[in-house]
Amino acid sequence: MSQEEEKQLGQLQIQLTSANTEARLYRGLFWFLLALAAVATLLHLLQR
Repeated sequence: MSQEEEKQLGQLQIQLTSANTEARLYRGLFWFLLALAAVATLLHLLQR
């Protein structure tokens, strides 16, 4: 593998790591908001 190919591979690995981190962040945010909505719904139903 040439130096240029190794450089490109390194850059792609960095981008992949960054994308995985961002996906994990949004996945966590989704589950947090879903749980928050579920708790709010349960509290609303229990107050009736």
